[in-house]
Amino acid sequence: MGKFNKGVAAMKMKTALRTILVVTVVSIATVLSAIPVAAWPVATGP
Repeated sequence: MGKFNKGVAAMKMKTALRTILVVTVVSIATVLSAIPVAAWPVATGP
């Protein structure tokens, strides 16, 4: 039973890490896609 619980904990940890990774990648992608939009008016000027 102890071995099984350890496996479940490891699985939960992997799932948590994967979730964090996905959130990080999505955040970076959002920021990278937002930078050109924010920089465009500055680059083109008034």
